[in-house]
Amino acid sequence: MPRSLMLWLLWCVGGAWCLPSVVWWTEMLFPHPGEGEEVACPGGGRCLARRRGSPPGEEGETAYLFYGTDFKGDDLPLPRREGDLWSLLHEESPMNNFVLHLLSTYSLLNPLPHPRDTPLPLPTLHRLSLPYLTRRPPLPTHHKNRLRKQGLAPVLYLQSHCGVSSDRDRYVRRLMRLLPVDSYGGCLRNAPLPLPLRTTDTHHSPLLMDFIARYKFHLAFENAICEDYVTEKLFRALHVGSVPIYRGSPSMLDWAPSPTSVVVADHFRGPEELARFILRLDADDTLYDAYLAWKGDGVSNAFLKKTLEDRTWTVDDPTDTGQVHDPASMDFIRGFECYVCDQLCGKIPRPPPPDQRHMNCPPPHPSLPHLEDFDEEPEKVDSCRLDKGSCPLLAEGPLTDGHEMSLMRWSVDEWLRDYQFAAQQAEAIARMLHTGEGDSARFLHHLDTFSPSTSV
Repeated sequence: MPRSLMLWLLWCVGGAWCLPSVVWWTEMLFPHPGEGEEVACPGGGRCLARRRGSPPGEEGETAYLFYGTDFKGDDLPLPRREGDLWSLLHEESPMNNFVLHLLSTYSLLNPLPHPRDTPLPLPTLHRLSLPYLTRRPPLPTHHKNRLRKQGLAPVLYLQSHCGVSSDRDRYVRRLMRLLPVDSYGGCLRNAPLPLPLRTTDTHHSPLLMDFIARYKFHLAFENAICEDYVTEKLFRALHVGSVPIYRGSPSMLDWAPSPTSVVVADHFRGPEELARFILRLDADDTLYDAYLAWKGDGVSNAFLKKTLEDRTWTVDDPTDTGQVHDPASMDFIRGFECYVCDQLCGKIPRPPPPDQRHMNCPPPHPSLPHLEDFDEEPEKVDSCRLDKGSCPLLAEGPLTDGHEMSLMRWSVDEWLRDYQFAAQQAEAIARMLHTGEGDSARFLHHLDTFSPSTSV
């Protein structure tokens, strides 16, 4: 009998060899060959990891593992048995599935990997390592100044996912009217991206790193604003030595290399005040270099250093072809599997149910207090130019420079409707579990009978 099949059958044998099951309900993430595999975890837990579709065991507890974007009310392992775990792995944007970021849903999912105080703090997913942050020196400031004199803007914006729930494009568009910004992506584009960088395969390419490194500042605006949701946008800029101008997680500085390594947009009263500060740094090398001093002095954030040093799972660093991993280390998917297995086996305590602070995602709202409609037709997207006297903070003049770009309309009403519909779905899922529903195909029935509550 094949070993994988023999292990798959162990769940029904009983006795000392009856292993608790970890079922990957989202099959695309199943990290093992075959249908089942015994997992021996560094924390001491031993479980049978298996795909969905095999019958649940009659004895012992089972953990069902979901991937966040694919968590849906009409595809759940019902009825839910007492003691079983529903465990969520979700490192993507909260805007991809608002259902997961409402208390009525994620109070049903335990354990969750995202919080910083768990053995699997996914806020560090894009923090590859401490050497990743520090080993690449920034381009000398005098070199960047020379590029500035040749026409390069001080600020880079490189984003093609437009019209997102954080409404970042509206903020950036206003900023572009106040200081020079080179925008190369599909959003607010005013400059052509070099041909070698126009593919999705350049995410970590040396060419892209060198391209970003030429800029003094890099706009790193998240597509959703939630606690501890910090992505590669920030750490890619830190890696190459382009000072990030960041807008997103309110707790971002907890993950920054030093208090003066990032310019936080929300620390200013608006784009006008932020633009004045950026122009001041651009004109004063001493002030600017202070934001890059950590590259030579090292990471001073004790919390970040300890979190990365204590992490038992790894993330491949595509910029380090010579890296050697500890053979005992795991990728974050297997790390999550063992985090759940150790709880099933009682090797680590189960965390308390999550509360509203878990993700702390507010409903979608405009990035600026005064809404201005985005036309759906192509229009001029302007960025002021110092050499043309078109920056209103420095000189009077018309905004005439720019290329045509079709802007996606960002609608508060549309995003709020999505968010409120997600709240109804979350309540319907909770109702199915609380009433002992045994067929997830009846999700629409529970959703149709839902009476919206006054809170989300």
